[in-house]
Amino acid sequence: MTNLSFLNLSNNKFHSSLPHQFQNLSRLSDLDLHSNMLSGRLTRVLSKAAGFALGHLNSIDLSHNNFSGPIDAGIGDLGVMGSLGSLILSHNPLGGKIPESLGKLGYLQVLKLEGNALSGKIPEELAEAKLLETVLLSENGLSGKIPEGILNLENLSELNVSRNRLSGEIPLHKSKIPASCFAGNHGLCGAPLAPCKD
Repeated sequence: MTNLSFLNLSNNKFHSSLPHQFQNLSRLSDLDLHSNMLSGRLTRVLSKAAGFALGHLNSIDLSHNNFSGPIDAGIGDLGVMGSLGSLILSHNPLGGKIPESLGKLGYLQVLKLEGNALSGKIPEELAEAKLLETVLLSENGLSGKIPEGILNLENLSELNVSRNRLSGEIPLHKSKIPASCFAGNHGLCGAPLAPCKD
């Protein structure tokens, strides 16, 4: 079982937490458990053992489950996450802040955290993950301004921060992002939304 490198158990409606044996899957690199009823904390996923040059996670999809609690603040410092390209945790009752350490994930291309219960600011440090192409943060309780660096990521093709509590002027950006991706933030203004009032 420790030789398993890909695990896809999506859409099975499992109703439990991940067993502690999961941490022994030292060669597992791609994990897809979306659309189940799994619960508990994310710690068991993030503390997975990794073999030498093997078992570093390339992709994680735990969306549409019942995982709760905050996302580990040190998620980007974990060795097992060093080659992570896709992190999808959408539609879970996850609270707390978006960890600043996600910016340390140098291979991260896809970050989907929409439909959770996240709060606080969008960390400027996310812009340090230079390969990011997709950043979905809609339907949370995020507040404050949108960091200019994130809107101007070179590879950014999809961003959605709608239905939060964001405020201030949307920074100038080159990416073509529709107004709908900023909608539902009553304090936001500036293109592509209505101009800010003096």
